[in-house]
Amino acid sequence: MKTCAYPRRQRFGRKAFSLLELLLVAGLSLALLGLALPAVGAIQSANQFSSVVERLAETLALARTAAVTQRRYVYVGFFQKHDAPAQGGPIVPAPLWVLTAQSEDAARGYDTARPSESWRRSYGTTLWLRPLGRLQSFERVHLASTLGVPPETGPMGKTAGRQDVGRFYRLGHEACRSVTPLTQPLNTPLDPRQCDFFFEKVIQFDPQGTARIQYESNGDEIKQCVEIGLLPIRGAQPPGDEVLAAQANCAAIQLHPLTGAVRVYRP
Repeated sequence: MKTCAYPRRQRFGRKAFSLLELLLVAGLSLALLGLALPAVGAIQSANQFSSVVERLAETLALARTAAVTQRRYVYVGFFQKHDAPAQGGPIVPAPLWVLTAQSEDAARGYDTARPSESWRRSYGTTLWLRPLGRLQSFERVHLASTLGVPPETGPMGKTAGRQDVGRFYRLGHEACRSVTPLTQPLNTPLDPRQCDFFFEKVIQFDPQGTARIQYESNGDEIKQCVEIGLLPIRGAQPPGDEVLAAQANCAAIQLHPLTGAVRVYRP
């Protein structure tokens, strides 16, 4: 009688990872993750900063378009105040607030011969200003007082079109204060103690699209290009040495004095 030959079952031993191998793999994974996280954070921070710059440039472009198409005066106010906590602690970064307002008619709202006096007399007495869009908040960005003198070459240099701008036309500089301030809520008394935000850095677009910051001595002249210097806020406080910080990552938004055209310069 023939017997059926059944194939012999082969037994394969299961080889498991040892505890030492598991710990080694886990340690390597954590080390690689630790190396990758700063790079990912830097990329996210750079993308966020670029998004803020684009939104601000778009806000200014839309404000100018509204002034030209609707034949109105449009005012864009900027406010940022970094508060220091009690007992000399670190500076606390604050958002950059931007308010856009439009005149109800084609009237400028002040006399160029007496801009400060006439603006304060008319502001708040009648509701001749109305919001143009919502109050905007921009996080993790700092208004720079200076980005340094434009070099001769490079994407932020003179050959790229970036102009030298005096301190009165650099929004981040302490000297840059308009005599046509705005308040939030609009048309409330021009007193920082009686409003949520007091916007002293104000860019005005007239019905021809011209951009200016109004001062006592401006008259109706077009003086200089306006620059908004921006720096990303890293860590727990704004940058200290803005000129050095600008070498790494910054942006300059400039408004052409005649056409009001918006141009963005990056390193």
